[in-house]
Amino acid sequence: MDIRETTVLNYFYESNRIPIWVFREGKPVYSSVPAEKLRPEKEVAAAFGRFFGRASETPSVLSVSGMELLAFFCFSDGIGAEECRFIAGPVFYSEFFRSDFKGRLLSEYIYPKERIRARLSDTPVVDVEEFCRFVGAAAALLQGKAYSVEELKACAVIGETENNEMDSALAQAIFGIREEELLSLYNLEDENRLISAIRRGDWTVLNGLKKFSVKRMRAPFAEGTRHQREYEVVALVTIATRAAVSGGVDVDTAFSLSDLYLKKIDRHRTEKELEEIAVDAVRTFCSKVAEQKEWEIKKYSPKIQRCIRYIRAHLHYPVSLEEVSEYLGINPKYLSRNFFSETGLKFSDFIRRERVKEACVLLSTSDMPYIDIANSLAFSSQSYFIKVFSEIMGVTPRKYRENGQTRF
Repeated sequence: MDIRETTVLNYFYESNRIPIWVFREGKPVYSSVPAEKLRPEKEVAAAFGRFFGRASETPSVLSVSGMELLAFFCFSDGIGAEECRFIAGPVFYSEFFRSDFKGRLLSEYIYPKERIRARLSDTPVVDVEEFCRFVGAAAALLQGKAYSVEELKACAVIGETENNEMDSALAQAIFGIREEELLSLYNLEDENRLISAIRRGDWTVLNGLKKFSVKRMRAPFAEGTRHQREYEVVALVTIATRAAVSGGVDVDTAFSLSDLYLKKIDRHRTEKELEEIAVDAVRTFCSKVAEQKEWEIKKYSPKIQRCIRYIRAHLHYPVSLEEVSEYLGINPKYLSRNFFSETGLKFSDFIRRERVKEACVLLSTSDMPYIDIANSLAFSSQSYFIKVFSEIMGVTPRKYRENGQTRF
């Protein structure tokens, strides 16, 4: 593979989090997942090996274990015209709760036991159309051929799942982590507010957290899981980690904290300890986001710092230059001139940018209609919200949500 293809594949992965693999002669020559986070090379090759013989030039999309999607095709790497196998996945299939659990997850053959929890939490959930679009883009890059989503969907094997014929107890337990995240934290209004609050560094959300209870719609196999509450807290830590990163916390710092709390969860003995871990995790992530935001604005003068804090605290209400000027006790023209001089943005442009940041969170963590997002963030109309969002983000709110984007 040349550096251009590697660079684009890296971008594909960073944008979608869909694992990507390229094998030549049965050995991996490219992986979007670092080797230290995988099982030994031979085991990974063996996990995918049974698909190699089925790979052809035309991309194949199929479900494995009843919960995961996988895609593969052949292509020439242009170096000695050797044939390679491209594999995308496994990712979780968005309709998994409508299918029967068929056995051990393919992911368990790829990731070591001590890392499986973190990897499952990082594995994206996609529908067939979204996955086919991704595979089609990869084929266009590596084969130079275009396949429509309809073509790939027509050939997809979704109903007939691959069965690993292994004991499913472990897979059922660890999948509970992901099930909790998807069907509870991402879909309920209270949890969406929690995510948004963490991203803002608003620790006051903790006032109601001690009574926090996840109302879940479980997958059929999850009803009897003994450690369900533990998985709720694992999911909470996972979401809090991502929200903190989105709020500006350094990735290494956020995931170090995540590892710390996951270890605490493993060692907990009582329900009370688990509740305290949940509260402390959210408090800490909120604190880190708040610290980061304070650090970001400390380069400004005290007046402008107070101005920015006021704006961020009132994103859901109309905010005017005159209102903030009165709050700060300075002349509006003086504030406008100094705000632009220090931040490089007009006062109104800064407010629009901050509201679009908040809209990104709502689009990626909730199913709120666009009109409700526009109203909640004090945009004058839905059409104006779409116009401003498109100008700042380069895509419409609908496209942002459809692409599963999570970054500003």
